[in-house]
Amino acid sequence: MKTKKCDVLINGSSKLSFLAGTTQKLPKLTEIYKIQKPLKIVHGSYDHVLVWYPHNKFELHHKTEGIKKLQLKNESTKDVKACSCSYLILAKSGRIYSLGKQNTYHNIPLQDFAKSNWETLRLVTFFTDKNILIKNFSMGYCNNYFVTTNNDLYASGNNAEGRMGQEGNSDQQLPIFIRKDVEKTFSGPHGLALFAITTDKQLLACGNNSAHKLSLGPNSESHSKLLQQVKCEGFEVTDIVNIITGQSHSTLFTKQGKIFSCGSSNYSGHVQSKSYFTEIPEFKNKTIIKFNGGENQSIALTKELELFVWGSATTIFNQSNTLRRPVKVDLGDFPITKKLKFTCGSSNTFFYNDIENSLYEEFETFFEKKQYTDCVLGLNNNQVKCHKLILQLRTSNTEIETIQSLFEEKTKKEINHFLKYIYYDEINDENSLKEIFNSLDLEFSPEENSLENDLLKLFNDEDSKDFTILIQEDDNDDNDNDNDDDDEYFEEIPVHKLILLIRSGLFREMFGNLNEKEKNLNKIKDYSGKSIESLEILIQYFYTNEIKLTADHDPILVIEELSDAIEYYQLSEDSDLLEQLQNIKTVN
Repeated sequence: MKTKKCDVLINGSSKLSFLAGTTQKLPKLTEIYKIQKPLKIVHGSYDHVLVWYPHNKFELHHKTEGIKKLQLKNESTKDVKACSCSYLILAKSGRIYSLGKQNTYHNIPLQDFAKSNWETLRLVTFFTDKNILIKNFSMGYCNNYFVTTNNDLYASGNNAEGRMGQEGNSDQQLPIFIRKDVEKTFSGPHGLALFAITTDKQLLACGNNSAHKLSLGPNSESHSKLLQQVKCEGFEVTDIVNIITGQSHSTLFTKQGKIFSCGSSNYSGHVQSKSYFTEIPEFKNKTIIKFNGGENQSIALTKELELFVWGSATTIFNQSNTLRRPVKVDLGDFPITKKLKFTCGSSNTFFYNDIENSLYEEFETFFEKKQYTDCVLGLNNNQVKCHKLILQLRTSNTEIETIQSLFEEKTKKEINHFLKYIYYDEINDENSLKEIFNSLDLEFSPEENSLENDLLKLFNDEDSKDFTILIQEDDNDDNDNDNDDDDEYFEEIPVHKLILLIRSGLFREMFGNLNEKEKNLNKIKDYSGKSIESLEILIQYFYTNEIKLTADHDPILVIEELSDAIEYYQLSEDSDLLEQLQNIKTVN
């Protein structure tokens, strides 16, 4: 297998070089070993970044404070954003948590900012009505924008140039109500402006309009104190995925993979400045699957896995001149896949691969569809269907009757919270989970006993495998076989039937078409024509989501056979099997 030297690359100036253990200017691409397998990297300042890991865990990497480990307790993280000296974390519950400090303009809505707080995540409580919850939020250079579950827009921070969509210039330490009909907002990371999508599908903008980056037209003012409608040509408001606002440009990304920009020609990807959102010419015949940008730079990944950059020369691969048009670049030995992510700061860019894999998504889908269930938790109207194998896998083979007895008095909501953790590691109520595991005389340890770790144990548990795949092989003289005839014989691959059902559409279709008498069969012949070596690797992938080769495997044969197997076995569209195969190193 081809192995990556690191999980994260950083490129840009020397201001974040402490992450690489140096004070020198960063070379073109620098490996970061301190950050391993992140969900998201959020660039807050020249002195620090926040790294979001699975299980609601975070690391603050600070130039002078070192590495601080933090965790969001009793909550599941939905989103993380940063600006200047502070970070905000949105929980799935709709509550907001903060980390950091308040500077002159960027007012985080908390009561006590007498000193910096890098030690704990603090709950933000700025609504007297606790029923008001946040659906989404954005952070500008000096502002926060919050959209509630009732589609009300609140804003806080600096109101210079109308950045809050209100007349006047007074700063607001606590969020104030702006308007009622907002669905989503976009701001920053350094744009001093706000874009908002309303419930009736209008795109509005206000704030700093330098170089016409608000797409309000050539005759618009240098700033707009009230939200005004933005001209939209070539795209529908309902198709907008993201809008990045820089110092003097804005870039808009759509569901169709198109990129539109306006503002200064130095950073917008156009030869001439544009006063309205205009599609970037280089991408008219390409489909963009990932896009991000920073203060003065933008990065895009195409469907063909081509990486393009444009904008400021100081932050993009040490180019000597400002890149007014998109330029194709590579990341050396670092793999560029459809899971590549990139985070842009004011002078640095992080590259890393999305670690969220199809395994968790497929287990979640299987749980929600309630297919092939053989067990029930709860009584009467609180019953929830599930699978014995998964229950015992995640509870160290506890007797099913013992588990069921714990949920006789539980509500359906409480049972579902438990099962979401059991099936795909989602933590909604950590205290409740601890109580349940303690009742089973088990330690609640999400890191050590994750779904991936438990599935690896299941893969190695030969005694519990309840199904066999028979692989047809040709008889030959090399086999020690006393039979003189040419009868076929079969190699056997033991497996868990439920794992086949979760990971493969072929097996779901196959078992769904069996009659009652046939449903108890425990063997099946495989006629895919693949070698037993390749199928053994595929079965291991079903458990671990990783392709693992040994020195005895022929990598060229494995790549060829398993590439075809993706369609034959009807693997998930989100499966990264093909990407892993592409990263296998072959030696002639």
